Amino acid sequence: GWEGTEAYMLDKNPNVKAWVKNDHLDFNIIYNYQGIVRKYRPDFIIKLTNNENLILETKGQPDEESKTKEMYLNEWIKAINEHKGFGKWHQSTSTHPNDIDDIISIIISK
Repeated sequence: GWEGTEAYMLDKNPNVKAWVKNDHLDFNIIYNYQGIVRKYRPDFIIKLTNNENLILETKGQPDEESKTKEMYLNEWIKAINEHKGFGKWHQSTSTHPNDIDDIISIIISK
């Protein structure tokens, strides 16, 4: 499906050094949505050729819960980058498999 196509795009992208599907890795972002604490597992963790890291979520239509997840992920990104001991991290959401190259190009050019 969609994530399989995105995996193929990651394999082809010359700016991707390595990537992993975030499955059974126990990398979760804890968030609170409507008073309930939940775990959010982003779809992909990517190491770019500039040695920066990208957390990539695939999402068709954003909803209120996905916006909440993104807010908590942004807090995590800010904290990890301020620590400066784990490299530089970015996050993005892919809304279509064809946007992967553009997302990565923007991050690489920063």
